[in-house]
Amino acid sequence: MHDLTKKNLALGVKMSLAHNVVRSRRLDLIRQAINDHDSTTLKKMAREPEGFVHDELRRLIWPILLRTHHGSYVDEKGSDSTITTTTANGIADPVKNRSDQNASSSVDPINLLPWVPNQHIDITPILKAHKQQELHGMLVEILWRNPRLKYYQGFHDICTVFLLVLGKKAAIPAAENVALFFTRYPF
Repeated sequence: MHDLTKKNLALGVKMSLAHNVVRSRRLDLIRQAINDHDSTTLKKMAREPEGFVHDELRRLIWPILLRTHHGSYVDEKGSDSTITTTTANGIADPVKNRSDQNASSSVDPINLLPWVPNQHIDITPILKAHKQQELHGMLVEILWRNPRLKYYQGFHDICTVFLLVLGKKAAIPAAENVALFFTRYPF
């Protein structure tokens, strides 16, 4: 089984301590790059095995890398109050009065948010339904504001990651930038 001699325990503690020191240095480098808005360092660190370590840091880093951290992006492009109306069943519909209905008809709200990452495994059915509604509104808003974009299978997966990590307000410009500048084939 396991060799729990004093020598092996000491080696394990030293390795664990070394790992903690390395991780602590990495976190310090990431925080410094965030403070400096150093996208070059952040891009380099993203490619390394530990990446950005956890969601709290991703919440700060992704807007820097996607250049959505300047100003009030949602207010510039429109907000829920300026483009959203409510349907008879109480669900927000950003394209209800729009002549081009393709944006909403191609997004199936039933199939949204089919998976949730392990750290969110304890999500309640009510919260999941709320996130599905937010995700649907987010997808429709992105497609409404960018008529040349078309929904494709998998786009909701990209948006789900941004929604769960960044929250809806920051997720919209992040997912929109990815759709416009990083995913070329499906559009």
